Amino acid sequence: MSEVADEKGPGGAPPNTSDSIKSVSKKKGSKSDKPVRVKNPNNAASKAYTVDLKIQGTNNSSIVSKRSVERLYKEKTDLEFFRYFVKKPQRRSPIINRGYWTRMEAMGYCISSALAEKAPRHVIVNLGCGYDPYPFQHLHKHGLTENLVFVDVDYPDLMQIKVDTIRRSEELTQLIGKEKPAEEIKDKSVLMETDNYIALSCDLRDLEKFESIFRKLDFIVEGDNNPLILFTAEVSVTYMFQKDADNLLQWCASLPKSRFALLEQIIPAGTEHPFAKTMLAHFDSLQTTLWSVKKYPSIPAQFQRFSSLGWKEVSGISLAQFWDSYVTDKKKEFVENVEAFDEWEEFLLFLNHYSIIYGGADIFQETKSEFPENEEFVLECTKPTSVAHRIGAAACTTDNGVILNGGQAQNRESSSLLLSLDSTDEFIVDKNNMIARQYHSLSEIKPGLVLLAGGRSSPTKKFSDCHIFQDGSWKPTFDLPEGRFRHCMQSTLLFGGSESPDQWLRFNSATGWKALKCGTHYATPYGATLIMKTPAEGVLLGGMDAKGNLGKQVYSVTISEDDTVTLSLIPMHNPLLYARYGAQGVFHGNRYLLVGGVSYDILFNEHNQVIELDTKKGNAIPVKLPFKSYPLLVSHTVEIVRNCLVVAGGGAVCFSFGVFHSDPEVVGNRELKVIKEQRPSEEVKTEINNTILKVQEGTLEGFPASYVNATPTIFRNCDIGPSSELWRSHDYLKSKIGEDTKVSVHVADNKNLNFQSKNFTYQTLVFGELMKLITDIEAENISTKSAYLRSLSLDNPKSEAADLRKDFPGIASDFMLPKEMADFIGDKVFSTPLRISSSKTQIWLHYDVTANVLCQVTGSKRIRMYHPRDVIHLDFPAGESSSRIPNIFVHESCAQAYEVVMNPGDILFIPPMWLHAVEPQTESISVNCFWKDLEGSKYSKTKDIYGNKDLAAYESGRENIKKIADKFAGLPADIKEFYLKRLAEELKQM
Repeated sequence: MSEVADEKGPGGAPPNTSDSIKSVSKKKGSKSDKPVRVKNPNNAASKAYTVDLKIQGTNNSSIVSKRSVERLYKEKTDLEFFRYFVKKPQRRSPIINRGYWTRMEAMGYCISSALAEKAPRHVIVNLGCGYDPYPFQHLHKHGLTENLVFVDVDYPDLMQIKVDTIRRSEELTQLIGKEKPAEEIKDKSVLMETDNYIALSCDLRDLEKFESIFRKLDFIVEGDNNPLILFTAEVSVTYMFQKDADNLLQWCASLPKSRFALLEQIIPAGTEHPFAKTMLAHFDSLQTTLWSVKKYPSIPAQFQRFSSLGWKEVSGISLAQFWDSYVTDKKKEFVENVEAFDEWEEFLLFLNHYSIIYGGADIFQETKSEFPENEEFVLECTKPTSVAHRIGAAACTTDNGVILNGGQAQNRESSSLLLSLDSTDEFIVDKNNMIARQYHSLSEIKPGLVLLAGGRSSPTKKFSDCHIFQDGSWKPTFDLPEGRFRHCMQSTLLFGGSESPDQWLRFNSATGWKALKCGTHYATPYGATLIMKTPAEGVLLGGMDAKGNLGKQVYSVTISEDDTVTLSLIPMHNPLLYARYGAQGVFHGNRYLLVGGVSYDILFNEHNQVIELDTKKGNAIPVKLPFKSYPLLVSHTVEIVRNCLVVAGGGAVCFSFGVFHSDPEVVGNRELKVIKEQRPSEEVKTEINNTILKVQEGTLEGFPASYVNATPTIFRNCDIGPSSELWRSHDYLKSKIGEDTKVSVHVADNKNLNFQSKNFTYQTLVFGELMKLITDIEAENISTKSAYLRSLSLDNPKSEAADLRKDFPGIASDFMLPKEMADFIGDKVFSTPLRISSSKTQIWLHYDVTANVLCQVTGSKRIRMYHPRDVIHLDFPAGESSSRIPNIFVHESCAQAYEVVMNPGDILFIPPMWLHAVEPQTESISVNCFWKDLEGSKYSKTKDIYGNKDLAAYESGRENIKKIADKFAGLPADIKEFYLKRLAEELKQM
């Protein structure tokens, strides 16, 4: 959700939205507690008053955002103080929460630094305090403290609201101490006073009045007994005309023992930097211009400002540097654990556009920035004929140009674009059902063969699936061992993107992924940059670890003939230029080029966002690329095609200020076309992959990984006990189960059983009759007859799930689930049905909401499977877990099918929701083991002995959809369709 504004004004703000307390006060003498609106004491039409209201109005969104932080990020012992001022809390996005948390942490650090200095008395003055609760927070943690006073200063209307709120709260009044009676108040501008807290209404432009109040409060006294006064201004005085703000700073510097903590915006890369441009336009549109930032755009400019206004000591850093160097690892870990987060580029862009300047003491150590003055070479750029707006897309070079896949446009995308240097206008791609994603990889592993690997939809939803693009079609291939995103990939070599000790992987189109040996663990595997000069030689640099620490070293990468990776540290100068997160790299013109990215210590600009890495001399050299427009080189792609460097995609959500998309650029005098993918004229027939996604021979080591990654896997030749031999005999089964044991059997005069059409009957037979029926069907080769047993509980078939050991104790000990599986599943087992069927008896396409393993005991069985995302293509009625397709084995669709034939001893892992159908090739016996791995409340509330009723959330969702549809009753059909389609699209993005 975009914020209307994100700051507070120099005197705070009388809020005017439902998110916070209304701008109200009680009429004098009123007996009612009902608040009434404040009227303009002057002329409501006056320009000055209107400007003041605009400035005050910026407080609204700020306090709502801080309330969001307070609710999520508070320590266990903390109290919530914004709740008194924000009646309707809203949860902000993770980046806004983290940005405000950092702001509040920086101001807290400044306050603690001032209080740590020895002084006869400390006074903390919050200029433009709004509803900030710094006094309450400190007094809650440390109690009422002698010789410490917090002073809140803001517009009269707002301060009256704050005082009224405090007085109504027993908790707040106890925190600040006993209020002094009116006759002891020395100035009418003081609305409330205790020994530890003062609420002051004052126009900060009237410094004569301000000083008079300070003298009355004994904040300015003769001699050496003056208190240490810390003035804080968190994005407040920047709204004052620059001359007024400077006068205020100068007056504060004139006091005997004063400090000043100023937190406000900077534009270190100038007004044309995309983030700065978006930010400034945002505040201008609100008519709340940032007056100081253009004259004091950088930290050095702020230093000069403070020095010229009388401050003898000045220190300061960007908020990015504050996060990197002054937020402890313990606090970073705490923040990481609050909510999922992966917007590091956008976070650092925001932090690099804010500074914290401290006048009066040296509490920050500034990072010095020294760059080479020479620009080694300049390249020519051209713009494409159309735009390709994708944030976090993946790209690779092919014969036709650059394929750009996925990323975020208006919505998250799964489609591809072709950035073509040819005259072609076609990019034919078959329909596919890949999940939309960002921060994945594309790599041409062979001519005309492109591999897509991993990525994520959200920080908690990382993908392990991989796909091959060839001849206009995407087809699934071997999954990664675990989900990975923000990894690097060059040809078949993949690095990083997870916490796995196997940092390096190699892909083989026939056998899948193989972990490579490497003697050096690279500490920052997310968003690193891998540039390969040859298939066996390259460099690796940058990136972050899971805590947000930035990699500041460069390694050479060497790969031996046996695929062993060796990393060697390269001595390099000036890590400020090359230590980056999310940078892209290419080897071009016999040079290692590093393009874009973000850093804590520097906001990269048009002069240094592209550099050459001279690994022989250890230099990082800025490269001038005269882009036609100022690109925001984050979440972008860089590729080389026909000796041209193509920069495409990229951009960012600029905090709460708006979104910026970068246009593609071509380095080299070539024209570039952006072509959207088009569908072929005829729908593609079903593609059948005769290999299930993963096959393991004689070992179950990969079972936990297959389960975690939800990858169907066939485990061949497993030890399942003597059942594979014993159960081949009908006589043995009848003797152990009992010929007279009653069972419920599906019987049909056809081979294609279908649950939706109910083309079968349930017949209760004794077990001996079932065996005879199957024998007759097989002996007479009856092509139109089927018999299929899916066992139920013998004791309570309507209320209990099937249990092999309880229902068939005579044969249960013959079957044994391998120990590795049994130990992994543990006590989560839901049901273990026995399945016996005649040959060619097809069981309809369906899915189960629980994970299960299918163990083939006798005979052979053909299994066809589809990915859960294909459910929309395979005729599943709403609210049903079975398809209407009569015979899926001959049905044509655009969905990708997977097939496997199971033989005795084979075990197939079927993840939840994977669509599957079964066709025994011979008379067949198998055992299923289903288990529930979600909380019980997640499953259907109704009795479900089969384990195929949809999850409770889906059932509830269908009821809600019905209610939503009912709300459109009575509207014209076209309008109803219009809005329901919009709602459907909104659901897709959630």
